[in-house]
Amino acid sequence: MRRIRAKTILPRRHEIRFLILLTACLCLLTFGTARGVFSTAQPDISDLSPVFAKTGAYTILNWVELERHRSALQQGAVAFTGARIQALGYMMETDRPVPTGKSVREFILLPDAGNFLHPAHRFGDQMIAVHLEGREIKFVPRSLVWAKGILRASSGDPAGSRPLYDLDEAIVFAASKMDIQHYFR
Repeated sequence: MRRIRAKTILPRRHEIRFLILLTACLCLLTFGTARGVFSTAQPDISDLSPVFAKTGAYTILNWVELERHRSALQQGAVAFTGARIQALGYMMETDRPVPTGKSVREFILLPDAGNFLHPAHRFGDQMIAVHLEGREIKFVPRSLVWAKGILRASSGDPAGSRPLYDLDEAIVFAASKMDIQHYFR
């Protein structure tokens, strides 16, 4: 003999309460994610042009000028080698994790800091390995800094994970978002 299960019927108020709870949870999750993304986002300076060509003896770096085509790299182009530049960018760790506040002698400079859901893009022709001049600084990931020194270029894959530029004899100092508005458009 076959038994037929009785269908459980929820009262209408339980169904409505469940839908309201589900909607509230989804809204809270969406709002929390959006807030996290917007609160950790920093301005992207990769497409901005400097207002001034120079500041003192240093040329202000235009990140767009660092972009290379694969054919140019295969020919061994070394544009910018030896130029004294001042670059605005975000301090990022090298290929090894670095704890916040640790003293470092080198780091990677990027034009975009990314956010907590989407890390910054690391393309070889949009990364500068900063080598400090005889001293160390405290590492603060994703902080906006000015770095000035002598730019060296090397050949390689512009889409690769290795920086194609080095900033030697670098001096680094803190920057603010106001510097973006003052020095770039």
